[in-house]
Amino acid sequence: MLHPVLRSSSAVRPLRRDSRCLIHFSATATTEYDYVIVGGGSAGCVLANRLTEDANNKVLLVETGPDDRKKWDSWKIHMPAALTYNLADYKYNWCYYTEPQRHLNGRVLPWPRGRVLGGSSSLNAMVYVRGHAYDYDDWQESGATGWSYADCLPYFRKAQNHELGPDEYRGGDGPLHVTRGNQKDQILFQKFIDAGMQAGYPFTDDMNGYQQEGFGWMDMTVWKGRRWSTASAYLRPAMTRLNLTVVTDTFVSKVVFEGKKAVGVEMEDRKKKTTAHVRAAKEVILSGGAINSPQLLMLSGVGDADHLTEVGVPVVQHLPAVGRNMEDHLDLYIQYMCKKPITLHNATW
Repeated sequence: MLHPVLRSSSAVRPLRRDSRCLIHFSATATTEYDYVIVGGGSAGCVLANRLTEDANNKVLLVETGPDDRKKWDSWKIHMPAALTYNLADYKYNWCYYTEPQRHLNGRVLPWPRGRVLGGSSSLNAMVYVRGHAYDYDDWQESGATGWSYADCLPYFRKAQNHELGPDEYRGGDGPLHVTRGNQKDQILFQKFIDAGMQAGYPFTDDMNGYQQEGFGWMDMTVWKGRRWSTASAYLRPAMTRLNLTVVTDTFVSKVVFEGKKAVGVEMEDRKKKTTAHVRAAKEVILSGGAINSPQLLMLSGVGDADHLTEVGVPVVQHLPAVGRNMEDHLDLYIQYMCKKPITLHNATW
């Protein structure tokens, strides 16, 4: 179960493309937007782009972590080979750990989550793999109408700009660049595929196409040798719009309710011990991810009433499932040593 524990934040600092649109929050200021998006990660960057396509929408995007370009070591985010550095850096990673896992001999495992513009798309291994078609069909069969694979596929294609061009499953003119790189440079990859075929597994030309089982080349969210996160693909183009404000290094401490209606958020500068309030005329959108969004709901009084009362959080709505029943898959790394001097260092995307 998640516990509503506050984490520290840096100063409230707006990030904008020119001085005309700078907004400085003070302890007493109350500013109103149409939409307030909490979390500038994989989904938040997309939402900021799509909502501001309508010039009548005034949108605020709030991110706890920093800009993905402004820190002295932010080059590590954009260099694909440096991805492991960020997984241990609290500047960019929440550095969560799981509870002891009963089926893993009681071990506690690291559970990285991005805290930077782009979120986990700025930290992950850049492998572009969609879920299996059956998974989406299972969603619909479980009651999520409109989330079958046939429903989702047009949006996968719309988002994608694959270097091999469009087909029935790939997109060719979306904002998200997807590449396979120069396969001639990737000797180890080819040997791995050859070994799979020798073992009797099928070759899969497109892991996101008709046949998803088998051995094949990975699609990567890498463009011209750099990571292509949702901050690069969606947020950066939208930041030229005057109806979007992006604020980084800002911790949202709770959602503000009037009765049962969410009307804004409270943001803290815990160093200066000041608080800023922002109202949302239309919607407050929680986009903090699978851990932080339910945590924020609980901090705001939405969750199991008994637990919230126990830790001193006033109850707004009793929803006992909030902060419970989280499941995630394991990621297993296998390392090996080559007898010949063959590496991936010369592999290019």
